[in-house]
Amino acid sequence: MASGVFPTDPVNGYPPGTPHQVTPATATSVKHNLAAVPIFVGLPAAALLSAQASRHGHARGWAAFSAATAVSAAVNVVLASAGFGGSQRLAPQAGLHQRAAIAALFGWITAACLSVLRRTR
Repeated sequence: MASGVFPTDPVNGYPPGTPHQVTPATATSVKHNLAAVPIFVGLPAAALLSAQASRHGHARGWAAFSAATAVSAAVNVVLASAGFGGSQRLAPQAGLHQRAAIAALFGWITAACLSVLRRTR
């Protein structure tokens, strides 16, 4: 929610139409980026820990899904960061990579919650 309260600056061609240049971040943009750290670092770490804890027994499917989510999110975060950070080649797709990471991570959280609900019923 904090990332929504503190909007980010247009940067390096994103959103489309913004000049392809990296400019110094405003204080609001820095707060936006700091608020995103738990999502883009913490959730992939949680998915990896879940994969590790679930790889034995009857939860191998969940372990594979968790590991794939963590890897996919991490790769997309790196690509988005490179695009936002100055890579002319990745700038046009930076927002897409960012949203792919968000979708993967929030999908994983949703699946985890549904799994817990099923077990408690």
